[in-house]
Amino acid sequence: MNNEQKRLSSAAIKTLAVIGVVAIVLIGLWGTIQVVRLMPNLYSALASAAVSVSSIFVPAEHIDVSVPDHTVTSGTPFSLTFTRTGGSSKGTFSFVYDCRDGVSFQAPDASGSYKDTFCNTPFNFNGATKEVRLMAVSSKNRFIDVPVRVRFTPEGKNTPSSESVVTLTVSNDKVTGSPSTTGTTGSTGSTGSTGSTGSTGSTGSTGNTNTPRTPGNPSSSTYVITGGGIASDPNGRIDLAVRILEVGTIDPVTNVFYPSTGVVRSRDRVAVRFLVENLGTKTAPYFNFNAVLPTYPFYIFSSDTQPALNPGDRIEYTIGFDSADPKINNSEFVLNVDPSGGINEVTKANNIARVTLSIVQ
Repeated sequence: MNNEQKRLSSAAIKTLAVIGVVAIVLIGLWGTIQVVRLMPNLYSALASAAVSVSSIFVPAEHIDVSVPDHTVTSGTPFSLTFTRTGGSSKGTFSFVYDCRDGVSFQAPDASGSYKDTFCNTPFNFNGATKEVRLMAVSSKNRFIDVPVRVRFTPEGKNTPSSESVVTLTVSNDKVTGSPSTTGTTGSTGSTGSTGSTGSTGSTGSTGNTNTPRTPGNPSSSTYVITGGGIASDPNGRIDLAVRILEVGTIDPVTNVFYPSTGVVRSRDRVAVRFLVENLGTKTAPYFNFNAVLPTYPFYIFSSDTQPALNPGDRIEYTIGFDSADPKINNSEFVLNVDPSGGINEVTKANNIARVTLSIVQ
């Protein structure tokens, strides 16, 4: 090859090289433009994959009591049924009734015989969780009202966590007099020649006339006595509290939570279970929380506005997140309820909870 051919060949190679470089630069610029254009969507996808939150609402512990009739006959057994909702702990139910003159309640023993229980003294239902048979005995009054209570006491505790009260009228047709507490014909009306009204609404010229009541047909209605929860006091105070339950991981396929001892791997979806509850006496109409996540990069998750919590209500949450940072040993997961301080509470001391995580590769 002569010199002229070598020169032309070298020029052609250089030209192609320049064209190649220009093409690579143009392709790179195009790719950069596409990445920039798609970056918001990519960021959104990463953000949505980074944190997941699930929650379960748990209402305040509540006991509902049902009786066949508010009026029970002295010496005749009846059923008292009850249901408890909102509580997660194990425990025992008990029955207690207020003291009234000449009145007692009996419960069956292991042989089925009815034995007296003591007034103002809790009587355990011996494992009963839904129904108990009782018998009221009244020896001095035709009708008398007796408040009775069903209580639930958690295992290992000495005080009840919930209670429901119902007033039963105990009747005995062999007795003619009734006290004024029942609202029936009383034994002592006001004295007067014009028949003034007695303390229970009875009328008589002497005020000492007892009018016997003729028993009618029996009733078969069932009365459900709601109650046992804690009503919101409009003059009360809110007291939101946060408590961490356990640490673990979430299976990315089944979404099942698996608890751990606090040591988690950075490649896992780390999860923390916690609850927010209202320990106050007034409903919290709303709230929100922040969670400081030990991730790379550092991230603070801010929740949406959460639903109202009545006194005793709670919500159990599970928050999972990716990108846990293994370079920070003994890193903290921190929760803060009502971080802006906009809710007027009894105290803010229980609004923050934290747990230390050990993140490994």
